[in-house]
Amino acid sequence: MSAAVVGFSLELEIRLVPIPTIRRTVICITPDGRRSFHRCAVLEKVGSMDQNEVAMIFNDSYERVMRAFGKSGEFFSAFYALLIASSPEAANKFRDTDMAKQVQMVRASVAIMVAFYGKGVQDDYLLKLAERHSKRGADIAPRLYSVWMDCLLETVRRFDSKFNDDVATAWRSVLSKGIEFMTSSYEKGEEKLL
Repeated sequence: MSAAVVGFSLELEIRLVPIPTIRRTVICITPDGRRSFHRCAVLEKVGSMDQNEVAMIFNDSYERVMRAFGKSGEFFSAFYALLIASSPEAANKFRDTDMAKQVQMVRASVAIMVAFYGKGVQDDYLLKLAERHSKRGADIAPRLYSVWMDCLLETVRRFDSKFNDDVATAWRSVLSKGIEFMTSSYEKGEEKLL
């Protein structure tokens, strides 16, 4: 991957940092059957953007939505209000939930998924997050993640004054990898998610 996460403050500041192109070894088989090894620069593409562009667009948009109304918690509160209004199933999942605490949890969850995108490696936090959302945990069915993503992007659109297709693509790209891991872990539950 060509982006990495620098770290989070107590406010869970999220920032992807572009990294110079990755060098990978490519193995080619010559016509006579011999292997030839080549080092080449690879910068993975997301649509028409490379990952550095995705990281910069995501970073800028994230900063705008966190500062849109002066308080970063407002973005995630608005997201949950939209999610609950959009899906009776999601509303039922949050029926007896302390939403102030949930807002902090979703901020941490987004940070975990951003880290997964940046590092390209699952860590204990992502494994625990997937476990908590699995069939044996909170039972968040895979179909709810598309509703989650649609509501998140709509909230980004409302809070980001520079929202456009590239911003939507950046958010979707950064979070989709974590969502794919979560949905693939749904049936595993308490089993080892390795």
